[in-house]
Amino acid sequence: MILRQLLAILGTMRLRQWTKNVFVLAPLVFSHHLFSDRLAAALWMTLAFGLASSAVYFFNDLRDRPMDRLHPVKRLRPIAAGRLPPATAWVTLTVFALASLGLALVIGGPAGLWFLGAYLVLNAAYSLRLKRVAYLDVLCISAGFLLRVFAGAAAVEVPVSFWIQVNTLLLAAFLGFGKRLHELGWVDDGNSVLRPALGGYRRRTLDRLLLVFQVLIPLAFLAYTLDPVSLRHHTLIFTVPLMAAALYRFHRLCAVPGNWHSPTDRMLRDPWFLLAAGGWLCSVLLLLYR
Repeated sequence: MILRQLLAILGTMRLRQWTKNVFVLAPLVFSHHLFSDRLAAALWMTLAFGLASSAVYFFNDLRDRPMDRLHPVKRLRPIAAGRLPPATAWVTLTVFALASLGLALVIGGPAGLWFLGAYLVLNAAYSLRLKRVAYLDVLCISAGFLLRVFAGAAAVEVPVSFWIQVNTLLLAAFLGFGKRLHELGWVDDGNSVLRPALGGYRRRTLDRLLLVFQVLIPLAFLAYTLDPVSLRHHTLIFTVPLMAAALYRFHRLCAVPGNWHSPTDRMLRDPWFLLAAGGWLCSVLLLLYR
């Protein structure tokens, strides 16, 4: 019984989604401190956001139990399927939230606590209401990614470049709108009730919007590499084609209808996306730390 509960808790934590928290490490990497004594602080802050994001998943699954039971994939989640009692879920949620706040305070000080607290409040508002509003839902997701970056900067005590902020917002919005494009297949199947905000989106609009982002994101990163303040980043200009290839591939994956699974899961399994994204990351690390 205890083992079954632990497995249900692990399933609800969605550990695979913790990959989104690598954004916490961005200030560490681009400030040339990856191999310094600040790495431990950045990793602890990443763990804090992992716990916070899992707390958000628990809250969201508790709120959405009725709708999740109608979903062909989400109905298998532990809370929706009845494998994890709501009382246990609420206790686990509270423990994760308090632990994440405590870690953020210890590692990032008052600033780290503020950024992680703002992340929890924003996501609570998202789960309660904002996720039902088209476009505002994706803007909330983008703000969450930016809060991760600010918290990571607080942990390693470095400033956040203006262009890093711009790139974070653009990339997070691109991923969010790509997911909505993928999910529009639900509307076509008469299942818009499963995500109310989808009623405010149109496939053609999202497709064009993603094309715009595919241009804006490489341009914003190019501006970052050419910023006179960041002289050591000029060589990163050579990584822009790989970034553009990864963005293009993600767009293509999102445009394929008829799959209920998250496009995030699909991109982590797609060899072409992994080749482009992995090549970009390796190139960035090689050029920054050669």
